[in-house]
Amino acid sequence: MSRGVKTIPDLWREWHFDLNGAKSVVELERLQPGWHSQDDTFFARRCRVIIAIKKHARESELSEEMAMHLAEERRVLGRKTLDFLGKNQNSIFTS
Repeated sequence: MSRGVKTIPDLWREWHFDLNGAKSVVELERLQPGWHSQDDTFFARRCRVIIAIKKHARESELSEEMAMHLAEERRVLGRKTLDFLGKNQNSIFTS
């Protein structure tokens, strides 16, 4: 996982698809469970952001992509970092 990822859309792309030609996080988890053991804290914080978006999509009956874009709008407006959101995932969809 790239520490250069600063936006939710980039995190989402890295997590589900790929970023800069690297395997997605989902694919890495499937092929090599525990591959992130050297940096579990970083992985867990990023994972919490993804989980919060998926939960919000489900509860609000939105597509995951729409929820992801909404989360990014709120992140930008609130001037929050991905690290902050990973530590405070409940603040992603609250005012």
